[in-house]
Amino acid sequence: MQQVFNAQSHQHALREADKFKDCAPTDIVGSTPREGVQVTLLGMAIDIGLGGLKVVAGAMSGSHALIADGIHSFSDAMTDVLVIVMMRYSRQPADDDHPYGHERFETLGTVLMGCLLMLIAAGMVWDSLFTLLTDGSQIETGWLAIAAALISIAVKEWLFRYTKSVGEKIKSELIISNAWHSRTDAISSIVVLLAIVGAATGIEWLDLAAAIAVAFAIGKIGLGMMTDNIKELVDTALAPDKRSRLLTLVEGFADVKNVASLRSRRMGNHYLVDCSLVLPGTFTIAQSQQYIATITNQVLNTFPEIREFAVRVEADTPSTTRE
Repeated sequence: MQQVFNAQSHQHALREADKFKDCAPTDIVGSTPREGVQVTLLGMAIDIGLGGLKVVAGAMSGSHALIADGIHSFSDAMTDVLVIVMMRYSRQPADDDHPYGHERFETLGTVLMGCLLMLIAAGMVWDSLFTLLTDGSQIETGWLAIAAALISIAVKEWLFRYTKSVGEKIKSELIISNAWHSRTDAISSIVVLLAIVGAATGIEWLDLAAAIAVAFAIGKIGLGMMTDNIKELVDTALAPDKRSRLLTLVEGFADVKNVASLRSRRMGNHYLVDCSLVLPGTFTIAQSQQYIATITNQVLNTFPEIREFAVRVEADTPSTTRE
């Protein structure tokens, strides 16, 4: 005989609700703190402005590296749009069509964005190689490209510091990660600046080489976005060390005679876990429910990344062994 309990306890539900009890309705956009949305919108506006500046300056000065860096800024703005839109939609409550929630919409959008970034990078590499093998790079007004690169470095470094401070304030790993993305943009602009100076002094191939390097950086970001999120789409489990810690915690309860199975899968930034426990055969249904609630509360408090912990109680028989 098996008994199945929904271990999403009332206490855990209250804990989730408490996150927003002190917030006004205008402080939340799709369960996202207003400051997080505002800093992302600010970053998007800056990326669009810098992208336009660098593309125009690169076209006027003949700098392929600066044009590539401008396209990089535009791709960052696209990523900001994805962060806001998909984050908001993915945080809608579960419904009949999506009983486990909508968090994988954000995952799917991230995979698609990764594909787009890789296509953009491939196009940039092709264009730079074609130019390198034909006419080469001719920088006519190096000072314009240098000025645009310097502005990009200064603005992106400021954006990194500001975004990081907001992320730490609202305790958002997503916003902090986005801040470090701005820091990598500033570094890529430094590389481009050095290439422009070198090309302007006669080493023309250096500009195209920098353009290819920036394209590879964009492609690497896109590939990372794809691989990290595809793991979620194929139901990747908890990391082995976390699974071992979780198993140790559950087995540590005195009346848990055995953990017959323990399975997990990723859903957005959280995990859904279900397990089969063997409890004493003398336990009544009410006693089992109370005991499972105690275990669940301990698991959810110890592992914040676990959103749901569903438990099935199996009969106490000699054949009940751990998977």
